[in-house]
Amino acid sequence: MLVGFPRSPLPRLSRSERSAIKKVLQQKGIDLDPPVALRMALCGGAWIDPKWLDSGVIDLALDTDDIARNINKLSDFRKVIRANQVSAVLARRLDSSPAAVLRAIYKLSVPKRGPKKPTADSAFDDDTALALVRLATALLPVLLRGRSPAQRKRSPKLLTEVVSSVVSSAVDPDVAVRGLDFVRMLEKQVGWSELEREPIAKLRDAILEAPARLAPKLIQRGCVVDATLLAERVRPFEAADRKFRDSIARLLEASGEQLPLVSRTWAQRFVQSNGIAKAAGTSGDAAYERLALVLISIWEARKDGESAEYAFRTSEEVLRHGFGLHLVGEVGSVVPFDPDVHESKAVVEMGEDVRLDRPSVELRREEELKILIRARVVPVPEP
Repeated sequence: MLVGFPRSPLPRLSRSERSAIKKVLQQKGIDLDPPVALRMALCGGAWIDPKWLDSGVIDLALDTDDIARNINKLSDFRKVIRANQVSAVLARRLDSSPAAVLRAIYKLSVPKRGPKKPTADSAFDDDTALALVRLATALLPVLLRGRSPAQRKRSPKLLTEVVSSVVSSAVDPDVAVRGLDFVRMLEKQVGWSELEREPIAKLRDAILEAPARLAPKLIQRGCVVDATLLAERVRPFEAADRKFRDSIARLLEASGEQLPLVSRTWAQRFVQSNGIAKAAGTSGDAAYERLALVLISIWEARKDGESAEYAFRTSEEVLRHGFGLHLVGEVGSVVPFDPDVHESKAVVEMGEDVRLDRPSVELRREEELKILIRARVVPVPEP
């Protein structure tokens, strides 16, 4: 019997029974309860999804003897992919060869699927992960521009697969933040209704769940600044925000006394002050983000004629005085690159001189200042 929790010994099965288990896992593994799926995979000699290697899952699923017998299978051995340099080259070729760039990053990021091993055990170093997500985000509008309906339908799915694969294995909170930026760009380009359709919806959810996955580890290490950044950036996504808050609450309940003092204090304040009040404010923040997109859209279209210029001036004044939305930055000015303030199609290093190509949109209300849309910048040509 495969199920007999807690920690019943694994049974020995015949070849036909192992074959049947592998078939069930291939068809329904993603929908099974993780402890059940882990026991089935070990009994059937099937591939083990890394998500089943959580300590809580292992503790519930296996007795100590079975852990000892299967210790190698229960350990997550991954090859680390380092491709930051070639990613920098691809970033410079976005406009000239977008389809080829997509093929390259897809081949690198999305593992081949087969009956014995649906995904390869691989991860990305932090620089490569950041570069790939930035590439995918910058590539999305380029691929959709002037394409056929079939291409417009296919490209978002492939790019979302790339970002989901990279973000799902990431340990750097900056990668999770850039994944959220990709989802916002995706919504802007194709609309939220498309994001609700399968298979993009499942891939999108994997990206949005990354902050909740990383938050407990950050808190345990005392990285409250990174945790605060994730908390702020995940707020516009209601379901992801709720999972993020739940992950902090569970950590505080399970390990509160073992946390560093600074982490325990941060988590307690977060849970107390960001529960119901934050959930209620999420829809309002999302509305401000949509207004920010409207402001940027009319700014970009302001030179399409006298009517467009008038519409921009009028709308910009209303949004500034009525909603606290401000366009910030002088187009053409040279500034040091800051990834929290700027975005670029090119791969740019922190502090590198860049030229402002589009202003940012800031929300200013009372004592709060939040960047809703980062300024677009381009590298300064070498003299």
